[in-house]
Amino acid sequence: MDNMSTPSLSVTTPFHEMAIVVGIWLLVGLIGVNTLASLRIILAPLLWAFFLVMGLLPITDRIEHLLQRCCVAVSCRRRRGRKVADSDTSALDEGVSEGEELPEHSGCVRVIAVLFVVALFSMVVALFVAMIYHSALHMKREWSHYQEGARRISLWIHSLEDAVPSPVLMQATEKALSALQDLLSFLVGAFAETVTSVLASVVMTLLYMIFWLSDPIRIGQSVSSVFQQYIMLKSISSALYALCIWLLLHFLDIDLAIVFGLITFIVNFVPEVGPMFAMLLPAPVILFDSRLEKPLLVLCVATCGQLALKFVFGNIVEVNLVSRQEAMRMHPVVILFFVAFFGWIWGATGMLLSVPIVAALKTTVYMIPKTYRDPILIALEGDANSPIRYELWRQDMERAAAMFDSE
Repeated sequence: MDNMSTPSLSVTTPFHEMAIVVGIWLLVGLIGVNTLASLRIILAPLLWAFFLVMGLLPITDRIEHLLQRCCVAVSCRRRRGRKVADSDTSALDEGVSEGEELPEHSGCVRVIAVLFVVALFSMVVALFVAMIYHSALHMKREWSHYQEGARRISLWIHSLEDAVPSPVLMQATEKALSALQDLLSFLVGAFAETVTSVLASVVMTLLYMIFWLSDPIRIGQSVSSVFQQYIMLKSISSALYALCIWLLLHFLDIDLAIVFGLITFIVNFVPEVGPMFAMLLPAPVILFDSRLEKPLLVLCVATCGQLALKFVFGNIVEVNLVSRQEAMRMHPVVILFFVAFFGWIWGATGMLLSVPIVAALKTTVYMIPKTYRDPILIALEGDANSPIRYELWRQDMERAAAMFDSE
């Protein structure tokens, strides 16, 4: 009997060991996710700062390098005269590559570059907020047109009384108008009402940004390059998409067209979900504007136009700009899952960072054995050829790094 039981133990033991390992990793993962979700308030400013720093760090480095060259050129001219200064400046061009620090000026120049970039970023944010605020005030001044539009919809509703009970339609109209008015009141008064809850997060984010830009934390070339490339390409695509949305709504004489364009630029960083949300925002403004003779027709044109632009930018422009990069190539279903997953953990911050986080993790899967790496790549991209493309991409990256080191 003992001899018969030994084979069964040798067969089941590896399975039990694998089950224990998987169970432990699942338990660790659940604990980690729960911890990250509970630390949302603390991590949100850091994550926002990280996202912004990844976009602003190349600009800061470039400005610092230009300021260093200007400082050295001015110093040389003062000490040795114009002719010697020109030779020193040419020597500087040959001997100083971008990113190297000059000890005589590096500290002060870096501070000036950081302050300039932070001030420029603050001006852009202030301009964005001012445009939204003044647009909301403009719409509030023109509120009589929307009340007239509500009465027009009520008259149209009365013609449908035979099909739908009148109280139901009237109640729906009143609720829609009330919701639009509440939205305007929120836009006008949100700055004063929410300042106490948002001010601490904004201050912490700015402090993180200033110190991070002043003394950058090196997190690895692959991770930082993925984030910077994603932010740059996504910003270009979002800016073009938002510009087209603004032109479309402005051509249709829709109020708050510039606001809808700015909101589209921001929410387009949230894949798939953000553009769909932006498409719904102009609907109540269009329906209740009495200055539009045919609001339903304008709504259909605006919606179809936005859908067409979303199709063009989502399937042509962004595919060529963003998804063509191997690190960012993912199946749309996988993208939606991670948007929902990180949104559940960190809210809007997680939805914004979902794609670059997964892309950065994807660049590190080469450290995993091939047996486990290939299924992960296939699951992320939904393509059986993804492991081959990933290997070719890694080889190209290694050759480029070797050539850079040799130079």
